[in-house]
Amino acid sequence: MYILMVRLQVKPDRVGDFIEASKGDGIGSVRDEPGCMRFDIIQDDNDPTLFAFCEVYNDEAAFQHHTTTPHFAKWRDASVDMFAAETEVSFCRPVYPRGDAKWDAQRPGAVDDAHFANGTLHVIHAPQYVQEDKVDEFIAAVTLDGIGSTHEEPGCLRFDVYQNINDPTELYLYEVYANRDAFDYHVAHRTLPFGEKPSQIGTTSRAKVKAAGAVAMCGRPTTGTGHPANREFSRNQPAS
Repeated sequence: MYILMVRLQVKPDRVGDFIEASKGDGIGSVRDEPGCMRFDIIQDDNDPTLFAFCEVYNDEAAFQHHTTTPHFAKWRDASVDMFAAETEVSFCRPVYPRGDAKWDAQRPGAVDDAHFANGTLHVIHAPQYVQEDKVDEFIAAVTLDGIGSTHEEPGCLRFDVYQNINDPTELYLYEVYANRDAFDYHVAHRTLPFGEKPSQIGTTSRAKVKAAGAVAMCGRPTTGTGHPANREFSRNQPAS
């Protein structure tokens, strides 16, 4: 899989226009592009000018095709003057889950879920910057966290880990919870067999994401073009 993790900041007076333009691109992508598995659009809870995309393609060629489509061109041209800061894009590969992770957004019932309809989903879109000699240890720890979270916490709907292709020390956590309470439960109760959380293993404080000004973006989805908004859709498989 070829995954884009995108972070954007929009001018306050263009937020509504940006949401509508982005929905058009996301819907067109999962509807009309066989190689686009998911296109999620997230708005920050605390700052409505901050957005994040999670785009999942079969491979790089599928993404390159995406950039030639009419819906992408329409979004690009419409949004050119909407941004308040430089957009940051990380091109990633999945490290957890692998195999049958149910990436496809266009499946019956994938977004027909009460959590999504009620707007209660709580989404984490968070880059983690890891010391070079700790990357493998971090991946091992966060994989255990992902397996435990998706199999033991009813409120954890998805827990993905992506690695920047160009900078292996940058890893993204993409987590979807039924609501904020489910996320708070995860933070309070999730422990690993050896007592360390992934965040305690060699992470650094590089806050290079200009749009968010912080490591994590916590928000809500603005469109259902690809959200894993039910338990079956989110059941991650152990890394192979």
